[in-house]
Amino acid sequence: MNIKICGNQTKESVDTAVQYGATHIGFILSAGYKRSVSTDKVVSMAADVPASVKKVGVFVNEDIATVEKLSAAAKIDIVQLHGKEDQLYINKLTLPVIKVISSVSESTKYAENVLLLIDHEAGKSGASIDRNQDFSLIRQKFMIAGGLVPETVAETVRYFRQYPNFIGVDVSSGVESDGQKNAEKIKSFIKNARET
Repeated sequence: MNIKICGNQTKESVDTAVQYGATHIGFILSAGYKRSVSTDKVVSMAADVPASVKKVGVFVNEDIATVEKLSAAAKIDIVQLHGKEDQLYINKLTLPVIKVISSVSESTKYAENVLLLIDHEAGKSGASIDRNQDFSLIRQKFMIAGGLVPETVAETVRYFRQYPNFIGVDVSSGVESDGQKNAEKIKSFIKNARET
């Protein structure tokens, strides 16, 4: 089970996520967002992250050169794209890609080696995704985000396990209190996701 804790802004949240078994740690590298961080801060926060835990850089409608430059500076392992980036754009990147989509129908636009992250409104609302879709049509490996919290993640994992290409969950605001990552919520989220 892949478990991604995204939108990290402190070393404490990164260390907590790694300690309790997160497989992916996300950092928002596009400027102008509530949880945006600099490449220098990512390097500092992730200095102790083992190679087995993947560092994900999140970008929104950036040009290719910017994504490559910032990813290299932040020592990112995987690029996550939250904008209108298409397969041609993805083909130009040198790192593996997670592409955020909001519906099953969008999955046909991307190649099978692109990991998909399905999120309500492409990660803007914190609302749960629409389950009235045929997720078995997705050819790619995919993860689920949107409205997940420690109290609901176990049920979500159990539900999506019926789909062979489902490989994990992603959370950001669902493990926060007053806009900041909460260590106990991170711990509970990971524990509950793993115990299903």
